[in-house]
Amino acid sequence: MKYLIISLLIAFSAPMASQAYEAGRFDTLTTDGAWCWFADPRAIYHKGEKEQTYLSWITTDGDIMIAAYNHKTGEMVQQCIHKGLQSDDHANPVIFIRKDGRLIVFYSKHFDTVMHRVISTNPEDITSWGPEYTFGNNVTYPYPFQVGDDILIFYRGDADWHPTMAVSHDNGDTFTSVQKFIVGGGQRPYTRFAQDKKGAIHIAFTTGHPRNEPTNKIFYACYKKGAFYKADGSLIKRYTGSETALNIDTDQADVVYAADKGKGWIWDIAVGKDGKPVLVYAAFPTDTQHDYYYARWTGKHWDNRFIEHAGSWFPQTPAGRTEPEPNYSGGIYLDPSNPKVVYLSKQVNGMFEIYRYTTRDQGVTWEQAAITANTPAGLVNVRPVVPRHRKAGYFDVVWMSGTYQFYANQQYRTGLMFAGSAKKRPLERLKLSETQLDLLEGTTHQLSVSYVPFLTPDKTVAWQSSDEAVLTVKEGLVKALKPGKVIVTVSGANGIAATCAITVTEPLYLTNAQFDFGTADSPLSTGALRVTESSRPTTSYGWLSPVLSRDRGEGQPDDVRDFNMGGAPTVFRVYVTNGDYRLTFKQGDKAFRHDKMTVKVNGRVVMQDVTVEAGALLTQTVDVAVSNNRMDIEFARQGSDPNWVINALTIEPLKKTVNPSETIHGEELSAYLMTYFKDDTHGLYFAVSDDGYTFTDVNNGQPVIAGDTIAEQKGIRDPHIMRGPDGCFYLAMTDLHIYGKQKGYRETEWERPGELYDWGNNRGFVLMKSHDLINWSHTVLDIHKAYPEYNVGCAWAPELIYDPDRDRIMIYFTMRKGKGRTKLYYAYMNKAFNALETAPELLFEYPDSTKQILDADITRLPDGRYAMMYVAQENPGGIKLAFSNHINKGYVYREGQVDFEKRSCEAPNVWKRLGEDKWVLMYDIFSVKPHNFGFAETSDFIHFTNLGHFDQGVMRRTNFAVQKHGAIIHLTKSEAERLKAWYAR
Repeated sequence: MKYLIISLLIAFSAPMASQAYEAGRFDTLTTDGAWCWFADPRAIYHKGEKEQTYLSWITTDGDIMIAAYNHKTGEMVQQCIHKGLQSDDHANPVIFIRKDGRLIVFYSKHFDTVMHRVISTNPEDITSWGPEYTFGNNVTYPYPFQVGDDILIFYRGDADWHPTMAVSHDNGDTFTSVQKFIVGGGQRPYTRFAQDKKGAIHIAFTTGHPRNEPTNKIFYACYKKGAFYKADGSLIKRYTGSETALNIDTDQADVVYAADKGKGWIWDIAVGKDGKPVLVYAAFPTDTQHDYYYARWTGKHWDNRFIEHAGSWFPQTPAGRTEPEPNYSGGIYLDPSNPKVVYLSKQVNGMFEIYRYTTRDQGVTWEQAAITANTPAGLVNVRPVVPRHRKAGYFDVVWMSGTYQFYANQQYRTGLMFAGSAKKRPLERLKLSETQLDLLEGTTHQLSVSYVPFLTPDKTVAWQSSDEAVLTVKEGLVKALKPGKVIVTVSGANGIAATCAITVTEPLYLTNAQFDFGTADSPLSTGALRVTESSRPTTSYGWLSPVLSRDRGEGQPDDVRDFNMGGAPTVFRVYVTNGDYRLTFKQGDKAFRHDKMTVKVNGRVVMQDVTVEAGALLTQTVDVAVSNNRMDIEFARQGSDPNWVINALTIEPLKKTVNPSETIHGEELSAYLMTYFKDDTHGLYFAVSDDGYTFTDVNNGQPVIAGDTIAEQKGIRDPHIMRGPDGCFYLAMTDLHIYGKQKGYRETEWERPGELYDWGNNRGFVLMKSHDLINWSHTVLDIHKAYPEYNVGCAWAPELIYDPDRDRIMIYFTMRKGKGRTKLYYAYMNKAFNALETAPELLFEYPDSTKQILDADITRLPDGRYAMMYVAQENPGGIKLAFSNHINKGYVYREGQVDFEKRSCEAPNVWKRLGEDKWVLMYDIFSVKPHNFGFAETSDFIHFTNLGHFDQGVMRRTNFAVQKHGAIIHLTKSEAERLKAWYAR
């Protein structure tokens, strides 16, 4: 887009056809903006406490934008009102200014179910907005007006696509009294509205769409004081609601243009200083000959005058295709403050240029002045707009400029330019669209720069990255190459600069995934990840550019009723581990046939000429190999239907990664060992199972090690066991007895004052090591003593995992500093397993800093990733899941909980079923009496099956109860038998 602007600046430096606009008297409003011409006002000048010009548009990605130019300070402020509404220029917003100075912005999707309305929080301020309110049905093209104390809004609405009116009696807070305003005519009459100083609303409207109506006429009526009138002031009819709507076919509205020179299409209406209406429209002798006309009410009749031949349609039709919108003229617009002036777009030497036409004799003759000239090939200048009540010299005319094939699906890439003669001031400050930014490796982002003052003569800037190995920048487009941190600097005139700090992170790689494409509210297939038009790459997947979402409604299977679609080739990116995959695509649409669709994966065509009849669902499977950690799945179409469609996608690995060895010392692992503790003893317990379903305590429900023999506080909690790479067993436990005073171990409730260190305060852990599960060495690890600077308030729930990259056992745990909130930390043990080798570091930061998190449990997955279960103390507290490509950093937060409890639970532990690609999540339901464990099973860490509680489902206990905070590892048969025999003596 930067190239576009530079090219335009060069083009516009050429001599103009008139001195009315000197070379360089134009500028760029935005590099990404568009609009249709059937919704207004898109731009308006207002002088209240501030003096500002407001402008609005929609971006290529479908963002609803508003801007405010302050005429006193020279600053231009932009604000996104709604992100990713719809990539369609028909969805452009309009601006209304209330009597109290607050702004209302109205917008809707093209054929949306509702009209959207937001109101600014403060008068004349676009930076803060109230909640979104919706009303109406099947709406497009809003036109709001103040009439007395009411706000009227006109739009195309309902199933018949006819002009509709809604009324607000509460200053725009709500809109009711939705009534049909105009009926009859063709399928969809098009309207333009203008209000005079007395409040009357002048209406120009058509029979229908010129594509459908070979004799598309243009009519006029005036609406005031609850009635319709002709231009001569004679009453047509009273209006009381839908039943008395103005009927194109039977009521005597003025016929301004009878289609005698070809079908017509209205472009604009305004009211002259004499109070008489003026219209401009296009007539089409053929679809390739567009002629502009000026129609003026003389007081006795409508006087139609030819202005100019405009050329043909302006959309840049691809070779070999039929133009779907052959009546899209370059555009013509009246200056609402002086309708003797019109701005138009016409073809000159094959290029669409903007001109100013002025008449001094009611349209008989015209003087013309070129605003643009010598526009480079491939670019168009179209759809001029003049702000209402404009301040002369500022935004005298604003127009779209760029490339344009179609009105939707990212097939328009235009900016907005403007002309004016106001004096420009030296640059004072630069501002970037973001000052901080997080990006995924391999993604791009467009930074935009704004200038203070906005009207400054030299807008040349230079871009620089502090580390081009991590991220590059060219004309504001940044490309993230690898993880790291950089500063992007933009520098302008007089050494003025602005910066953006960017952090590039590694994606989270998937191996199995099921995607359900649809809307935010449509049904979600069981176990699937929802993908909507707003899904952009954040951690593992997303659309690289805008798409549309559709839901065809109830009564259809989930797979066929909702989908994503688009017209332009669009990539859905999924970050995956390298390997071979099977992809299953489902494509179909209840309402439309989609033909000649193409699917590519990483640039290779995997499906071609895919055609699905209306109401059908096509399922196809392809195999692909991935070597760059990503699947760029591109959907495109070459058929008669303007869109491709995708309903569902499943990604499965063809060759499963070999699971970790299920043997030790040459013997097969075949049994399970559970460690746990009990509140009444604060001792260590063992239970074994031969099948992973039924567990038996080896010591008949008594501790295998008493807590008062190994812990400083005379009790242990939260035991976790692991087998190290040396074959030895390692135990880590919390050194804490919460009933120490009651049991006579201390005189105070806690080891240290609760007012300083809070509930359950302690200093560290008990560590143990054994080669046979019977003979143990032990160490008390006092973190508070080793690292006094941490002011440890508590250290709970230690767990252990081997880090092959460090060749060390990593210990990770819950820790609180003083009376602060508990967080998750990690450190590395020394080889002797009796001291920390590194200081504790933060393992994971929860997004909501007001919530405590605790009880982490990390599992290494077969694909090399790490899955971390943990507890967030929400309401209720439950088990959450995060993934990372690294053992000690980069865990990505995921919404939702994976347990199946209605009440709070904690202490998650994940263990694998031997001989199966299944893992079991075990957790402690401390909120029930008596205490019990809950279980869930998964094969992909995305979908979980509820196994219920101990003794209430498939999981059983034989000789113990009220166990707490368990952990499970695998044993060989001989290890299990030896352990049982030892305690059976």
